[in-house]
Amino acid sequence: MKIVTVLIAMVISFKPLAAVADDNAWNAKDVGAAEVIPVSFKIESGWEYDGRIELPDPSVRRPWAVMILGGGLGSAIDWYIPDFMTIDGEATRDGDTIARALLARGFVVMRWHAIHRDDPLFAVDGLMMEVPKPPQTVEQAELAMATFRAKKVVPDDHIFLLGHSLGAARAAMLVDKHKDCPGVVLLAGASLIPTKLDVVREIVAESNEDVDRKNPKPRAIQRHENAVQRLADKRDA
Repeated sequence: MKIVTVLIAMVISFKPLAAVADDNAWNAKDVGAAEVIPVSFKIESGWEYDGRIELPDPSVRRPWAVMILGGGLGSAIDWYIPDFMTIDGEATRDGDTIARALLARGFVVMRWHAIHRDDPLFAVDGLMMEVPKPPQTVEQAELAMATFRAKKVVPDDHIFLLGHSLGAARAAMLVDKHKDCPGVVLLAGASLIPTKLDVVREIVAESNEDVDRKNPKPRAIQRHENAVQRLADKRDA
């Protein structure tokens, strides 16, 4: 099935496999790092991941680092999404944008390519990957943090965490486990609901009904606030 998917992606792309792979490969872009330390680690399944520690110019370097966790169940190290553009018409690479800003302010940056090495699907289409299970993404984050810490670039208690979406959820798990973590930045945090999905649907539906009775044209924020409150009530009950 994987081979068939790869072949279909090759046909749709109308590009030779090597050319597409070059497009989707992690290329070390210039984000202002004075020095780059490559790292890698392997999760229990055998999948290997590559990352890097980027050091700022010595003239501005601080004894602090920021470990960046991408969103979803896996993302490219630069958060590149094919065919998505900024308002300036440039390819979207928010991971690089964040890294560049942090390096300019003297922070060491730690990040990794959360798509495993030699992923055959990602090689032909940057929107595809062999998807890890949610617990494997947490295992990734744990191993990445351990790998970064082992390099002793900064003290263990000088590594901030910055996560986006499900990466923010993983960052919250890490900061809860590692009490010496100095802080965490959550960008549009998200979470997975593994059980009782029907209960959640019922709560959201009830929230919508409540707003509809009060206001024939309910605002989205009202529906959201009602749903959040009902979920909190259910949790605390």
